Amino acid sequence: MAFGPSKTSESKTASFFAHDLVVKGDVDNQGDLHIEGQMHGNVTGHGTITVAEQGEVHGNVEGRLVVVMGRVEGNVTGV
Repeated sequence: MAFGPSKTSESKTASFFAHDLVVKGDVDNQGDLHIEGQMHGNVTGHGTITVAEQGEVHGNVEGRLVVVMGRVEGNVTGV
């Protein structure tokens, strides 16, 4: 499921949170973000935010384009 405009991000940078990573706190990312681990906090980005099948976000997710294949407990906003 994807939220946001159909344009792809023009961002040149990407960040990756591996499946064995647990992050507690809010994250603000300037580029694309791929989440396979657990995030406990809000996630904000200016590129594409992808929550992979094994990824979990316990908080709100806001990005230019948000793709959720995993689990999000919070609001999802594509801007």
